[in-house]
Amino acid sequence: MRIRKISEQDYDACISVIQASLDESVTYGEEIVNFFRDRYNRDYLKNKISNGTFYVAVDNEQVIGLGGIEEGWIKKMFIHPNRQSEGIGGRILEQLEDKARAENRNEVFLYSFPNSIRFYQGRRYSIVEDIALEMGGLKIRTTKMKKEL
Repeated sequence: MRIRKISEQDYDACISVIQASLDESVTYGEEIVNFFRDRYNRDYLKNKISNGTFYVAVDNEQVIGLGGIEEGWIKKMFIHPNRQSEGIGGRILEQLEDKARAENRNEVFLYSFPNSIRFYQGRRYSIVEDIALEMGGLKIRTTKMKKEL
């Protein structure tokens, strides 16, 4: 497995990983999962790539995970459900944190899905607050977390 910067050729594979993760791993109700299914599309990826840095984890030329960072904020990370618990998320997260350090940042932040809080806590992220974000006319409960670098 290797981690590299995302390319346009990865978009469809990334969307496939995101959709599988939303379907099988995310613990929100159907309305919120559908909101994210609609949100995370090619345009979203294009926009995020132009604003920050996204990486993909690739194994046998197949995208199995992705994550990004933008101005000190870790953007949603997704690992294909069939490949979770193999250390892929941790490797992507290390890459994102290294990018933040290279930008002379002392800390990074993220909003975690409920099912991912323990993953981040295991990597020394602390809970800042539990909040409800207004997105797409929905109140989405999330947890703001941070890590000192």
